[in-house]
Amino acid sequence: MKSEKSNYFVTLKKELVVLAGAFLFTLSLVSLLHFNAERKEKNEHVQTMHAKLDSMLMRAKKQTIFPTNELTHNVESMCEKASEHIRPITAQDDQLRSIVLVKDQVAFCSPIIGVFSQDVRSTFPNLDLEKNISLILSSGTSVIPDKPVVLMWHKEAENLGAVWIFETAILQTLLQEVEFFLHVSIAFQNARLTADGVMPIEESSFGSGSELPFAIEWKVSVYDVVSDTLESFFFGITVLTLSIYILLLPARPVLSKKWMAFNLYWAMKNNQFYPVYQPVYKNDGETLYGVEVLLRWQHPTKGNISPNVFIEQAEKSDQIVELTRHLFGIVIEDCQRLPNHIPLTLNVNIASAHLHEGLLRDASDLLVKLPSYINLTLELTEREKITSSIHNKMIFQQLSNMGVTLAIDDFGTGYNSLELLSRNDMSIIKIDRSFVSDLVPNQPFPPLLHSIVELTKALNLTAVAEGIETEYQYKQLKHSGVELFQGFMFSKPLPINELVDLLSVQGKVNKAGQKVEMA
Repeated sequence: MKSEKSNYFVTLKKELVVLAGAFLFTLSLVSLLHFNAERKEKNEHVQTMHAKLDSMLMRAKKQTIFPTNELTHNVESMCEKASEHIRPITAQDDQLRSIVLVKDQVAFCSPIIGVFSQDVRSTFPNLDLEKNISLILSSGTSVIPDKPVVLMWHKEAENLGAVWIFETAILQTLLQEVEFFLHVSIAFQNARLTADGVMPIEESSFGSGSELPFAIEWKVSVYDVVSDTLESFFFGITVLTLSIYILLLPARPVLSKKWMAFNLYWAMKNNQFYPVYQPVYKNDGETLYGVEVLLRWQHPTKGNISPNVFIEQAEKSDQIVELTRHLFGIVIEDCQRLPNHIPLTLNVNIASAHLHEGLLRDASDLLVKLPSYINLTLELTEREKITSSIHNKMIFQQLSNMGVTLAIDDFGTGYNSLELLSRNDMSIIKIDRSFVSDLVPNQPFPPLLHSIVELTKALNLTAVAEGIETEYQYKQLKHSGVELFQGFMFSKPLPINELVDLLSVQGKVNKAGQKVEMA
């Protein structure tokens, strides 16, 4: 009996050793595959950024802004001829903001401004005008000082060249997408572009011997190493055997969806989401009409997460409706802090997934809890198609009967604009900032923008111009008949305490006897 028992334990020990070996081998193999997949994804993001920057360099190298037969003419003539050549270049490139011509280190022409005179060395001291190509990062320009741009100097002749001004929005979007799993930055000769904006750079961070005028760098913290290791470890455990691997592989999208849903649920539970309120003004530029509610996510470790990222996650994980309801609850609390009896229109975005009876309940509950002097406008986003159905028509009609105003957000950029207008369900059109940004001095009024404005007039709808950044855009759209305006020229999105201050000032103006019409 003792011998049989001893043999049993010997056999069991051998089997456990074999199982342990198989476990470690499988875990190592799966972890290695996981690390390789993560590294491949990171490399793809980095390569995309590299390609964007390479394309900037190639565009400048291939283009000749100064025609040789115009070099002997005066400055005005050179500017006029070169501007005719520059405008189609900037119109075809959504990253290129403008091109400034330089002669003898003095900027003298821009298609936006016209002829002027400005010392490039004092304005952009980091640009190396002696080189054929010089690339730097700037926190802004004199026209739009609060938006980072990439400035590229291209020398075309001994005393002639051009400064190409590129937008950084696409690069920053890529950086924000990568920020979830890799702390990436783009180092230029003078500064560093990160997901949070422009940062100073140490002199040793960018080697003078680099072949390119930029470098893509990343760093991994101890937290990231531990997090990635644990993630790979548990991932390996879930696919320890072939049968488990076969079962979990088809379920991976479902698990990913549930994980995103859990992250959003946890963020809502721990009050990581908060609203900001961007004012909307009437066409006098001073009378407040209302505010658009914009949701923000302050993650405890990742910082501010881009709305483009978490809204997409909420839609993919079927949490967009819960996120909207969570926003409604915060807005109700915030509105209790607003000054009494100051009329205000509250614009809230909803997704097409919310178009069911639950929206009627949610909107009704919101209206009951909001002060009576606050009007509610629901903005339908065009990220997803809104089907033409009797059901949706009924939803829109009941919302209208409840006193809710309906608007199309980002008009013209998605699926639904003309279809919704054809059914006469909407009262407000919000003209997307992409159309407004085409409105620049010394260029014709953009035909598409003109058509949209005229369409609102023909259908007797209210037009809201989004993304107003310059006085020129405001005055041109005001003259064309646009009624409401929203953008950084008037105000950035405000936290609730600053909105309270703004409304308090508005209330004092009313009491002083000045007529201020609102909402």
